[in-house]
Amino acid sequence: MLDSLASSEPIFRIALLSGQFALLATVLLLGYAFLLRASLTLRKHRHAAFLKIWRPVLAEAINGTGLDPASLPPLKRWNLEFFLHEWNVAHDSIRGTGEQRLNELARALGVDRRAWRMLDRHQIRHKLIATATLGHLGEARAWDRIAGLLDAGNSLLSLLAASALVQIDAKRALPLVIPHMTDREEWPPARVATILRRAGPDAVSEPLAAAILAATPEKANRLLRYLDTCHLAVADELTHRLLKYSDDDYIITALLRKLDDPRELPIVRRLIGHSRWHIRMLAAVALGRVGEPEDDAALINLLSDEAWWVRYRAAQTLANLPFMTVERLRSVQAAQADRYARDILDQVIAEETL
Repeated sequence: MLDSLASSEPIFRIALLSGQFALLATVLLLGYAFLLRASLTLRKHRHAAFLKIWRPVLAEAINGTGLDPASLPPLKRWNLEFFLHEWNVAHDSIRGTGEQRLNELARALGVDRRAWRMLDRHQIRHKLIATATLGHLGEARAWDRIAGLLDAGNSLLSLLAASALVQIDAKRALPLVIPHMTDREEWPPARVATILRRAGPDAVSEPLAAAILAATPEKANRLLRYLDTCHLAVADELTHRLLKYSDDDYIITALLRKLDDPRELPIVRRLIGHSRWHIRMLAAVALGRVGEPEDDAALINLLSDEAWWVRYRAAQTLANLPFMTVERLRSVQAAQADRYARDILDQVIAEETL
């Protein structure tokens, strides 16, 4: 029996130690949770106190109500991120002299110097804030540093770098930014379009048109979605050139979606007979935008197309022509020998009636 107790003693010790370690781990986790909650609560209180002081200051700066730099409250170190967040959000929501006044406020507080130091830090959030801030400030000295971030692994950081470069010097930036617009497929098109609109058509038109003409069909198709950020004359000329000489389905598809220039009517009429059904469908819709009264015959012919979507869009377009009425649609329906043409008009007439 003594031998049995002696042999089990190490097991009891191990069990005791395991229990002590588990208790210690539990205490440490509870302590960490408490500290985390206390930290979040402190940050929340600091944020509320910051907003109470600084939102009126930002509003005065934007409105230009005679803010005196000498009377500014001190911007404490732990409030810097709060300030930059509010300042950048304000910058994104206004245009004109308010932007300049926000920049004057930032420089009066030394924010420009602090943003440079944040750009050197390793944390992504600091780089994001610094890049956005230096872009809004138009810091030309930061050009090379920010240009290097276009290839950053973090998608948001690369996109903010593109935006910052455009704000610093749009004409210089776009030859760098446009190739990334095709390579960085994860960039949201809406955000890219916002950047291009901020750059303005004077800066965008020439490099974007040149990039589209030089790109592979796949990349050109991605760039064509931004064609409306160019000058109208440039967009129309590029559309005409591509529709006339390109035989790529993706490019033709992208152009037909946007086409509203009556001068392209001969090309649209030709594409009504295209071998690909989705191009016939888009040509039918475009015909409704740029066609003439006599083009209703082409739409009526498409009511018998082998593809349902072609028949449906042709019928919708026919119904939406300025001179078309439900009574006339019914007379067109009655004249159709093809069952599919009659059926699709039945559906569209029901929709129009509702």
